[in-house]
Parts: sequence; C-alpha cells; structure tokens
Amino acid sequence: MNKNIVFNEADHSYTIDGQPLKSVTQLLQDYELSPKYYGNAQAAAKRGKYVHKAIELYLRNNLDEDSLSPPLIPYFRSFKDFWEKQEADTWESEEMVGSLLWGLAGTIDWYGNLNEEITIIDFKTGKKVYDSAWLQLGLYKHLLEQGSEVYKYKTKVLHITPQKTEIVEDNDPERTKKVVEAILTLENHKRRKQED
Repeated sequence: MNKNIVFNEADHSYTIDGQPLKSVTQLLQDYELSPKYYGNAQAAAKRGKYVHKAIELYLRNNLDEDSLSPPLIPYFRSFKDFWEKQEADTWESEEMVGSLLWGLAGTIDWYGNLNEEITIIDFKTGKKVYDSAWLQLGLYKHLLEQGSEVYKYKTKVLHITPQKTEIVEDNDPERTKKVVEAILTLENHKRRKQED
C-alpha cells in the first residue's frame, strides 16, 4: 500500500508521486463488469456519496447528526441501528489505497475487525447489490495487502436502505477470486506490452 496517493475529485482520478493510476471503478467499467445505470442514477449516486460521508464522520466521532438533510436521515439511522449491534474495531474508513505495481487505486469504505474477522466492507445504498461489488472488494484486497496475506481479509457488503441495513456476502467467492486474478494478469500483460 502506498501512502502518497492523491485523488482528484474533479475527474475521479488517482496519482502516486505524479504517476496516473486507473481507478478500480474505471477498471471494472473497461471490462464491462460494472452495472449500467439508467434514469435517476445521478441522484442515487449523489445520495450514496452523502451517506458515505455521514458514515465516515460518524465513525470518526465527528458527525453532527442534526446537520443531516432529511433524505439522508433514514439511511443513516438504519446504518447506525445496525452498527451499534456489531463488535467493530475500525482501522480505517474511506482509506485510499493504490499500487504502482498494479497501476491501480481506489478508496475502501471501511476495514478493520468486524465480529472477530478481519474484514473489508463496501457500503451500498442502491436497491440491490450487484456482482461487481465483489470484484471491487477483491481488487481492494490486492491493493491493501500484496502477496498471500491478501486472503486473510473477508469481504462483505453493507447494504443500507431506509428500512434496514444488512450484511451481504459473496455467494461465489472462488469465482470472484479467479476473475480478479484474471483482470490483474491481463492488466499486467498490457503494461508490459506498453513498456516494450
């Protein structure tokens, strides 16, 4: 993991020491592995961004709950009600991770010790959790920890809706692992060809 990562919010790009990196989101889009959003996707993405920020501030003990706008309150309350029942030791939230080796970077929503398991969590506020979430988390694992240690991390999605928050787990982790490794192998091959 490299701590010299810079994120440019204007074009959603990352650099390490001035060298551009592809974002995990962009990489999945390049391979057409991200869901295609239609209709009110922009409004949903904006809401998700604000819910993420509220959770980040809450986890850092820096959230003024009275400042939340009315549309965010049911999402945040749903998350808080769920989270307070967990045994969670936050190591980092909204942590940028990247690697010049992989030419890749992203931002992990949360990782730490959850119910006695070392876990990486991605927060999702949409109507459903898409398979691409597992690929995203698998790539984060590789950016967070190189080598065999990567497999000590569990990956989970916290699906947050106004009605409830629940943990969703990958129903085919072996497939996810193979797809992530295939993507990284292809990207490594592309970079080597460009260097030749």
